[in-house]
Amino acid sequence: MPVVKLHEGGRHTGVSMMYDAEVREDIVMRTAGHASKEISQRYNHPMVEAHLAAAGQVSALVRKAGKRTS
Repeated sequence: MPVVKLHEGGRHTGVSMMYDAEVREDIVMRTAGHASKEISQRYNHPMVEAHLAAAGQVSALVRKAGKRTS
């Protein structure tokens, strides 16, 4: 197991989990003490499940749009 510093493991994971849980960005920023969106997003490492969910949402939107043009 690699050594993970508390700052990297706890803070990054916490921010990423808040984003994955769809916590409002301003709440995430305040909780983590970030002064800007850019800093907050630097700590955000979305999980694979979040990427898969996003792909599913886009896919559903495309299918829905395709049904309207038929």
